[in-house]
Amino acid sequence: MKKCLSLPLIALALLTMCICVGCGAKEVPPVTTSAAAESAPVQASQETGELPQSAEEASEHETAEEASEHESEEKTSEHETVEETLEHESEEETSEHESEEEHESAEEASEHESEEEHESAEEASEHESEEETSEHETEAETSDETEPEMVEIPSGSVLHLIPKQTIGLIYCPSLLELDYRINTLVTDLIPTDEDPEILAKILADSFGAGFESLAELEEIGLDLNQDFSVFMTSLNPPGLSALVHLTDPAAMKQVIDAESAGSAPIEYNGVTYWNASGGGGSFALLDNILVFSRFSEVCESVIDTYKATQQSVAANPSYTSFLTDIVEGDAQVAAHFNLESIVPVLTASIQEESESMRDGLESDPAAMAFAPFLTSMLDSVANVIEQLESLSATFEIKGADVQLAPFLKFKDNSEIQRSLEEMIPDDLAVLNDLPNLAFVNGAFQGNQQLLLDLNMLWLKIFSAGSPEQQEQLAALTDQMTTFYQSLADEWGFTVNFGDSIIPDYLIVYEMKDKQLAETYMNDMFLEQLRNTMQIMRGMVGDMVIGDMPPQLAMYDGAHAGQPLMHNDVEIKSYVFPNFGSVLGEMPPEAAAMMPQEWHWYYAFHEEQLFFAIGSSDLIKAALDRKSGMGDSLSANASYQKLTGVLGTDNNLLLALSPMTLVKSLMPIVAKADPNAGAAMQMFAGMFMNVPETYSIGFSAKAQEGGVGAKLLLTLGDFKQAVQMFLMMQNMGQMQ
Repeated sequence: MKKCLSLPLIALALLTMCICVGCGAKEVPPVTTSAAAESAPVQASQETGELPQSAEEASEHETAEEASEHESEEKTSEHETVEETLEHESEEETSEHESEEEHESAEEASEHESEEEHESAEEASEHESEEETSEHETEAETSDETEPEMVEIPSGSVLHLIPKQTIGLIYCPSLLELDYRINTLVTDLIPTDEDPEILAKILADSFGAGFESLAELEEIGLDLNQDFSVFMTSLNPPGLSALVHLTDPAAMKQVIDAESAGSAPIEYNGVTYWNASGGGGSFALLDNILVFSRFSEVCESVIDTYKATQQSVAANPSYTSFLTDIVEGDAQVAAHFNLESIVPVLTASIQEESESMRDGLESDPAAMAFAPFLTSMLDSVANVIEQLESLSATFEIKGADVQLAPFLKFKDNSEIQRSLEEMIPDDLAVLNDLPNLAFVNGAFQGNQQLLLDLNMLWLKIFSAGSPEQQEQLAALTDQMTTFYQSLADEWGFTVNFGDSIIPDYLIVYEMKDKQLAETYMNDMFLEQLRNTMQIMRGMVGDMVIGDMPPQLAMYDGAHAGQPLMHNDVEIKSYVFPNFGSVLGEMPPEAAAMMPQEWHWYYAFHEEQLFFAIGSSDLIKAALDRKSGMGDSLSANASYQKLTGVLGTDNNLLLALSPMTLVKSLMPIVAKADPNAGAAMQMFAGMFMNVPETYSIGFSAKAQEGGVGAKLLLTLGDFKQAVQMFLMMQNMGQMQ
């Protein structure tokens, strides 16, 4: 590749590659740091791995130590313990300051003696004690102000050059390592004789650039085996900047000269930088690091950080956990964004959209009733956004496993944060009551009031504009509150497919008031469903001219079904005979996959409520597991692998088996379309030996004022299925 390859194009390609691969950083515990992290030149940091103090801070610290030495020489026998401590500090002073300190001590002692002529011995002692306390507090305050938590960032890292005021950054410790892991994963799933060069292809296709591999970028002097970062310091104007290591700064200087032809170099703070011709951005070479920014002001800010005239992002407390995580962790890509800085922009945009939609609806009398719904919905979104503080995540590839760990932090003392404080993660023991294998198995643990608020949110939005609907909503809320008060804080749930494409559900509720729950399910449940639909009809009726949508007749004719007995436990049910008409006119093939009558089942056993939608078999199997028959979810080997990564201490845990979904749907489709029966049988035969494993896992929990989550994709589980699809594709091309 030619060395005149567009440098702005390369820089933008690196920026996009970071964003394409993944973003974020998970929450980690904060680490104690020292003042050395605040403002150091990169040259010094390369020797020590730290950011040393500025000259001004060092002077202040030296003055404080000299004052402490003076104090130690004046202490009376009543303060021997303090004197020993301060004398130990004074002995650590270097010899180059001894004469000056002795002279100052003599002068200050003389002044102190003249003051003591007008004070009693007791007053002098009190005065000394007050001075000691005051100076100790002053030193402590100075330490707090000038010694923020420091992360031991490796020497030479580009992180030393990112300005403190950065509002967001994406970081990659090694592009070559990331490229290697991606290529290894792809070739494991899809064997090939050539290196797939996935990242290079993404970049080339996105920008129409002339390179086909990352090796070509290395040829022009980019060091892709070291860390690099993309960051943003402002939203107005918006713009990304990048820091990349170089293997040959001289060669890169030639490329910059070609890109900035006709533009004079600029001297700033003892460093030269260049502006690309045609406004393509600004460039600087700081030792072996290339600085690229869309704006010269950002380039100058990086130079100031390099020269230690301003602090780096390491001195920003909001980045401490993120920086610790990327330094100590194994993630290939990480990112952190300060959402507080963009909240005003987002809320202003939502407000403008709300006003625009309201104006449009008011011009249409038939749609005016919909305005309160939209206004309430947008207000709810804006309320959540205003409580956000930051978003971070990490992206990591380990063999054939891909892990993404986002963390969303809310503002201190915000409504959401206070609710999260009551949601203490635990081991979700209710998972042991779920089946060994299903399309989805999961559990949730949280605050009952929060769950009620979330469940009622959409109804509150729909009933925002009508006093009558508000009254109906209040009655419905009372009914729902009764139910939620009877529940404990853990739910387990299962999703599977039986005889139709409408999935079957099983929900296992832990209870704290069984009698209250039984009263609700036996006497109030159907009424609550009808009241819910009445609110919906009232809202939709104001917006729809003509017949009501058939979906609103879903609960018409609902009644209690015949109870069943299993393992000496009574299983009650509700029947919804009108469900088949809900979906309206459908092709015969589709109608064959839909149930014409819907059944909901529930049973009480010990301190649990079992609630099933679709089939009573789910409750029967759960009761069998309670009596020791059949394997539970915890015995599944693939589930154990998921929890080994996701942990067992969570508020939410999901385990998904895509292959179980595929195998469950095949017979349903074959039954609905006899013409496709032969093809479905062939597919079923091919996938028969593919193991059904939990290949996707997701967990979330409240922690450190926010919500941390983990997503795990075990792509190696799909290897056999992927190769089968490729084989079938090749066979089709040969025909």
